[in-house]
Order: sequence, then structure tokens, then C-alpha cells
Amino acid sequence: MIRKIVTLLFVLSFAINGKAQDFQLGKVTIEELEEKQHPKDTAAVAAVLFKKGRMELVISQKHGFLLNTVVKMRLKVYKKEGYLWGVEKIKLYDTEKVKEEISFSKASTFNLVNGVVEESKMDDKATFDYRINKFWNQKNIVFPSVKEGSIIEYEYTIKTPFYKRPRDWNFQMEIPVNYSEYKTIIPEFYIYNTITKGFFSPKIDLKIKDKKATLDISNLFRMEEYKEKQTTYTLENLPALKNEIYVNNVNDYCSSLIQQITSSDFEIGDEKKVDEKWNKVLQSIYDLEFAKELNQKAFFEQDIKPLIVSLTSPEEKMMAILSYVKNNIKWNGNLGYEVENGIKKAFKNKSGNIGDINVMLTAMLKYTGLDTNLVLSSTRENGIAAFPVTSAFDYVISSVKTPDKIFLLDASEYNSMPNILPLRVINWYGYLIVNKGNSQKINLVKSESSYKFTSMNFEIAPDGVVNGKLKQQQNNHNAMLYRDYAANENLESYIEKLEIESGKIEIKDYHRENINELEKPIEEYFSFSGNSLCEVIHDKIYFSPMLFFAFKENPFKQEKRGYPIEYDFPFENKYQINVKIPEGYAIESVPKPIEISIIEDIAKFKFLTKVIDNEIQISVVHQINESVIKAQNYDLLKEYYQKMIEKENEKIVLKKA
Repeated sequence: MIRKIVTLLFVLSFAINGKAQDFQLGKVTIEELEEKQHPKDTAAVAAVLFKKGRMELVISQKHGFLLNTVVKMRLKVYKKEGYLWGVEKIKLYDTEKVKEEISFSKASTFNLVNGVVEESKMDDKATFDYRINKFWNQKNIVFPSVKEGSIIEYEYTIKTPFYKRPRDWNFQMEIPVNYSEYKTIIPEFYIYNTITKGFFSPKIDLKIKDKKATLDISNLFRMEEYKEKQTTYTLENLPALKNEIYVNNVNDYCSSLIQQITSSDFEIGDEKKVDEKWNKVLQSIYDLEFAKELNQKAFFEQDIKPLIVSLTSPEEKMMAILSYVKNNIKWNGNLGYEVENGIKKAFKNKSGNIGDINVMLTAMLKYTGLDTNLVLSSTRENGIAAFPVTSAFDYVISSVKTPDKIFLLDASEYNSMPNILPLRVINWYGYLIVNKGNSQKINLVKSESSYKFTSMNFEIAPDGVVNGKLKQQQNNHNAMLYRDYAANENLESYIEKLEIESGKIEIKDYHRENINELEKPIEEYFSFSGNSLCEVIHDKIYFSPMLFFAFKENPFKQEKRGYPIEYDFPFENKYQINVKIPEGYAIESVPKPIEISIIEDIAKFKFLTKVIDNEIQISVVHQINESVIKAQNYDLLKEYYQKMIEKENEKIVLKKA
């Protein structure tokens, strides 16, 4: 770090141009308070009237360079559902050695009382801290007197030593944003790589200012002249960031600004340049968090050696170690690629965070001689790891390379299997860390396809009562999710819910197999009867051959879509149905066969029928073969679902012979 800095004073000027002058705290108008709904989004529960940020590099004698970020915000509450915006939550890095500091210079709520603007200021009792983990603390600020019509405004400053990676600036939020401005003030000595993401691009205003600074190193004073880069990014009239079906994390598409320092031309002491490349970031994480942990073996050797002594194939060893960790070390619920307590302590306590468990798993796999590496990744909640910075990641899994393929493993999830990862971590890409070598980008959404095969035989009585038997098999992710659900639901309650969801049928003779044999598909068997699955009108019987399995409505309802369609995993749902018609009835009509395929077989649907004597055979297949489908294909997919729904709900018509 910086060895000798006594004083470096940057003479800063904060030029506020034209329109920005209108956005000042404290100047709340009666017109703003009287506004009943947002002019562009009448359904909005609240809206940001303006949000301004200013990021500036400064010198601290104690810490070296610090990054100061000042945030000013004015927010309008329209409806009761908007009261939640009366609580601000700010995440801060907080350890014994390094702390981020926050200070509020203003925090008030404004209301219109008897035609007069009344201000309620926040007091110290309205703030409280929430410890997330040993690294992060959350500051919660509760604003007073929030009601329909209120205006909330605040200003705070965050001081952080992490100037190499400023906080992201989100222009867009879950409510409309009328105006958002972010200004960066950076001396020419530092160069930041800046990217913007989302569907709205900010207007950029760049100014270069001549500056002077007095530098004192080793008691030698020197006046330095330099240039300062002032960049202002603005966006106006941003719509609310609204979630849509089949979107893992809508914030991945939020209009935002992300920065990472790339080089330093002004070096003091042992200050080093930062390389933005992924390999450098990954190697630095490896050296800091994993290198020492992965070389440990003494504390687990006597437990692991007997497990593998008779095993020969890489797959056998991999499964033995994975099963051992899953059965002996429990996840404490905390995320993070950093080892929270160290793998030795986690082994002793039989509990740990994600880092503890999966780094331990990798150390054990390494001990067996397998070609194993860690894979850094980001949960869906954290967002896509799209930029080469350490904060892009909050998760780590393990990998094993065999002559045939690469397996991805996560021992924190008991019901997971190789390449069948928990949904929380199936988030676009991960990065396999090869120590002192070229790391590898790993596609996490190219999961194994999961099938659900349903065999159903039923017969219809003349009064429309249906009696049948059903067998269903599920594998891979479908099986994992089923096992997770079954672990938290008693059997009686599960059957009761299944009866209701399946059209109020009555289920008998229910049993299931392979609930604990993770390598096998889940199997369910039961008999059922129902008196509301057919319509009897005069001398005709009408029914959908898929009964309670038919799609009822199209999940894609909006006219246009801006986000990709993200499925949890590729899947294939197959149905083989045999229907026995009652004596004295003949078939009047049966749905015609159809085959639909779009976008080079990314989505496929088949509906085939065959009549043999008094039986009708129906074969149905619905496949989604890619986890992520581009937004420009939304119309095609929407039409695909509509045709599928129409076909699945077509009726077979029987008439008296």
C-alpha cells in the first residue's frame, strides 16, 4: 500500500449545470405532495423523483486513497404498498481490520398537513444494524411518519478504502425513476474501466479540469499539476424494473453503471497496478482464499483413506467423496466463496458456509488424486458475473475432470448430484480456477436435460366418472426438486395437495420409490378417481384426454418482452395415455395430431392420437431444449405455448352408439 503520504489536497469544483440545479434537497413543493399518482405509471406504488450520486477519490493519511460516494434521493409514496420504501437498507463491509463508514447528513419525511408542508426528521433511534455475516453489516434506516402522499428524502456519504472497485450505480429501480444522475471525479493518475448495462443508455457529459496539489513525501514538498476527469451520467423517465415470468434475476437487466480500476499511472510506495483480466482476478482470489486451504489433508486423511482404498475409477472416487461430505458436513445457510471458518474448523464442527463445504470437498478430491479445481460463480440473487471483479462472485463449487467430461459438484445440497446443481447457482457462467494457469469459463446453464414421464390409463363410466392408474418418473433436476419438496412435506399433506391440484380427484394406493437413491429416478404410483373430469351433456361425453395435466393458460401474457426467457434447466415432459371408452359409446371426434417446432428445435411439441377398438391412445411430448431463449424469439415462443394449450385442451367427444 501507500507508505508515505502526508498531504495530497485535491482542489475540487463541483460544477452543477442547468437542469441539475432543479434537484436540491429540502425544496419540497405543495404540488409534489398533492400528486396522487405517477403521471407515466398510474399503478406505481412509489417513484423516485430524483436520485443523484457523486463518486470522488480523496486522500486519507490513515488509509491512503479513499473513495467517497455521496447519494441524494427524493422519493414519493403514492400507495400503502409503497410504505416499504420508507426503509432504506445499505450493505457495508465491516470487519475488525477494515470498515466502510456511512454518515447521514439529512433524512426526513415530508407530509402535507392542513395545507402546510410539515417535515419529520429521522432520529438516532430509527437506525439499526443487521449483521449479515463476518464480512458484511447492513445499516437499516426507518423514516418517520410515512403515509400515502409522503415525500422521503435523504443524503448520505459512504467512505471506503475499496477505491479500486466502486459500488455499482443503478439508474433503474423497482419503481419509476424520474431523474438519475451519477458523477465521477477521478484524477488522471487513475483509469477506470466503465461499462453500462441494461436497455437504457445514459447521456454522458465529460469535462477535464486543470488541478494543482501539494505533495509531501519524505518532508520534500512539491507542487504537482494534473488533470481531473469529471464525468456525469444522466437518465430520465425510467420505467419501473418489473419482474417477468422465467427471469432468474431481473436486476441482471437493470440499467446500471459498473466500474473497475484498470491501471494507475501515479504510483506511491508499493502501490501496484490492477489488471482487469479475469485470470488475474481469479488468481488473486485463489491465492488469498483457497491456496492454503486446498493443501490441507492431515485432519481428514484417516476418514477419507478407507473410503477410496478399493475404488479405481474417477467416477467412483468422486461419488464416494461427494457422499461423504454431504452426509457429514451441513450447510449453515451462509453464502460466499470465502471460507468462513476454515475447512479444518468446519470439519470439526460438521458445519460451514458454501466456501467451507465446497473448498473442503475439493481438498478431499485432490487428496484422492483426481483432476479437480474450484469453480467461482454467482448466485441468481447476486446477479450474473459479467465483469472481472471479486464482488462478481458469491459462490464456489467443485469440478472433476475425467477423460470423458467435466463434472460440477456442490456438497451443500444433499439432493444434488454431479452436474445436477442447486437452482440458486445455475446462473449463466462460472469460472474454473486453474492455479498459475489459464482459467476456464464454464457454462452453467448447459445442464443435463430433466425428463418427466407420465403413464396414465383410465376408463370413463357412462355417468362421466373417471377411474384410472398413474405412474410417473422424474430424473435429474426434476428429481432433486421433488426430493427437496418431499423432505419438508409429510406424505399425507402431499397427497392432499396433489388431490386438490389435480381437479379434486381422490387418490388411493399411493406409493413412491427411490426417494433416497439419488442416482435413480423418482417414481410415483397411485390410483385415482374423479367425477369432475368429464362433462356429460345429453347423450355425449366431453373430456380432455390429458385430464389434470393440460396447460390451462399461457404464461406469456405481455405484448412485448425485453428480457431473455430463462428456464431453470432443459426438460422433456412425456405423456403416454390410454383411454378406455364405456360400452355403448362410440367416438365422435378426437383431436387431430400436431407437431410444432420452433427456433431450430429449441422448443418442440407433439400430440399424436391413435384409436384401437374401444381404446384411444394419446402420446404427448413437450420439450424445451435450451435454458435461455433470446428475447427476440419471445413472439415465437408465446405462439408455441398458445398452440400447445389449445391442443391439450381440445376435447374428445363420445356419443351413444
